[in-house]
Amino acid sequence: MMRAQQQHVQQLLNMMREHVRALVENAQKQIIDEQQDRLRLMRETADTLGRAAAA
Repeated sequence: MMRAQQQHVQQLLNMMREHVRALVENAQKQIIDEQQDRLRLMRETADTLGRAAAA
């Protein structure tokens, strides 16, 4: 019985590890996406300011 409980606990730990890994991966992707959005907005702003200054 103790062995079955240990196996069950190990399975739960493995599931938790996988879940946390997936959460971290998703958070990293979201951070990268947000950084890319900010860079795009900065480029668009710089382009707009450059055109305004040239006019």
